Amino acid sequence: EYRSERYGFSLFYPEDLTTRDIDEGGGAATITFENAAAARGFQMFIVPYEGTQVSEERFLKDAPSGVREAPEDFYLDGVLATAFYSRDVFLGETREVWFIQNGFLFELTTVRGLDAWLAEIMRSFRFVN
Repeated sequence: EYRSERYGFSLFYPEDLTTRDIDEGGGAATITFENAAAARGFQMFIVPYEGTQVSEERFLKDAPSGVREAPEDFYLDGVLATAFYSRDVFLGETREVWFIQNGFLFELTTVRGLDAWLAEIMRSFRFVN
């Protein structure tokens, strides 16, 4: 189990993944869950955010490709989230899940081929505050 009191969530992840917390400054962080040998993992970028919807300006800042294909809304432990496909300079085609809770914007990213794998992990996601 990964648990963050600071950001108010927990989730269960496969035992073969290692985690790393990176302080991005200004209350933001990146948390990586990775198995480099298996080329499998995802990252979660968390940043303080005012409002209840992601602005186009914020989207373009965090997804410079501007790509947001096949968006699907769903509820993650009672909070509205959106999953979509995008593109990243380093990763190529990606699957992303974004949502806002407790004054933070959460952005989860993995490579497109791991979208079902990430969805399974996200079933265990819970808000703890």
